[in-house]
Amino acid sequence: MRRDGTTRFRDAQGAPLHDCFAVSSFSEYTVVDMNQVVKLDPAVTPMVGCLLSCDAGTGVGAAWRLAKVQPCSSVAIFGLGSVGLA
Repeated sequence: MRRDGTTRFRDAQGAPLHDCFAVSSFSEYTVVDMNQVVKLDPAVTPMVGCLLSCDAGTGVGAAWRLAKVQPCSSVAIFGLGSVGLA
């Protein structure tokens, strides 16, 4: 749900559909809140840009903040995102 309490999606009957964490990652097109958008330098290729989205927010963030992994540690991250599949 957005900050204004609305949803941007409707099913075939017009009933509201809510997305998970306002991400809509499987949508071909979507409307996102301005807090969820980052402008990248045009020199950043889509291949590199997509790695910055999921990797940093989930895998690296979870390892550093939640698991408190220390520098020079050996760890394995399991998941279905780009970190887990790398």
